[in-house]
Amino acid sequence: MAVCGTHCVGKTTIVNELKKMFPKFGYVSEIVRNCPFEVNEKTTFKSQEWILRHQIMSELEKSLDDITICDRSVFDQLAYVNYAYEGGTISQSEREVIRSMVTAWGDTYDFVFYIPIEFDNVMDDGFRSTDKIYRENIDKRVRNILMLNVPEYKMMTLTGTIEERMETIKNKLYDLVECRE
Repeated sequence: MAVCGTHCVGKTTIVNELKKMFPKFGYVSEIVRNCPFEVNEKTTFKSQEWILRHQIMSELEKSLDDITICDRSVFDQLAYVNYAYEGGTISQSEREVIRSMVTAWGDTYDFVFYIPIEFDNVMDDGFRSTDKIYRENIDKRVRNILMLNVPEYKMMTLTGTIEERMETIKNKLYDLVECRE
């Protein structure tokens, strides 16, 4: 399962709360912070390929766990790639390499939780972009990619306060876990 959306919407907060609530699940942490290349608005194909390959490797390693929850998904990745392609920093053929990998790997998710932008607070942590227009552009691309690649029955939007989001995801996880037993 994956929690996805643009940066600064609360994905990591949700995943960290889930770790407390469901400690036996496997978790894949946010990969992008370890990328040795430029990210955010200055991203390149090399950056995006590195992030995607490490995301998939991490998900593969954690797939040995019965249930794994990912902080981000390959779909998020494609949103950043599409933005870079439209900005001219990634070529069409490079975008196609990433898109085909994302399309193939995206089918491995049993469920996707999408978090839209609800709050205008973008914390300056020295890593994430604080540009609100960039953030909105990525969010729009994530939504479009999810609509094209994830069947409705495999997706849920998480909205509201952290507590409301946690209650929604907790209930869905209980339902999904019961179905597996």
